[in-house]
Amino acid sequence: QEAFKKIMQGFKDKPIISIAANLGIRNSYTIKLNCNKVYEDIVSHLKNVHHCQRIAFMSASATGSPEAIQREECFLDTLKKAKIQFHAEDMFQGGFMDEKAGKAIRSVIAKPSDVKFDAIVAANDDMAVGIINAFNDIGVRVPEDVKVIGFDDSTKSTIMHPTISTINQQVTAQGVIAAETAFKLVNKQKVPKVI
Repeated sequence: QEAFKKIMQGFKDKPIISIAANLGIRNSYTIKLNCNKVYEDIVSHLKNVHHCQRIAFMSASATGSPEAIQREECFLDTLKKAKIQFHAEDMFQGGFMDEKAGKAIRSVIAKPSDVKFDAIVAANDDMAVGIINAFNDIGVRVPEDVKVIGFDDSTKSTIMHPTISTINQQVTAQGVIAAETAFKLVNKQKVPKVI
């Protein structure tokens, strides 16, 4: 993000519209997904519909990605608000990759009885794929034994068996908002810095 910010600073005299990355440059505007609302919906569903009491998280925050860090923080904050205790051993690092996520699961879970959580939420669908593949190898049934939720609504989520419950970021809608923002700026209308 810092390298991208340096490149974009050369254009600071013109409006810059970014999806996801808040560049903090004069004349820059950001379209952001409301992760708080997303995780409130996920946790509420897992708690109230599936009666999950212990929810793990497959993060990618170790990559340093601002989106990954935000997703992890929002998830943990949502658990607090829902009065669900989080156990440190339920935090996994998958680096946004299916193989890393699978390896992270296999490093602590060798048999179905090793699973201490009811559900695991992944910060993207690739990691959810890795989790499900690892669980299939270990003999943990999804969704009967553990619920797995992804993020991104990727094509992979629909071709997995079982299919992955996932969050649609509505990337097309974000693009529409970015285009509308550009139109407003060209027409000298005021728009918020973060949408």
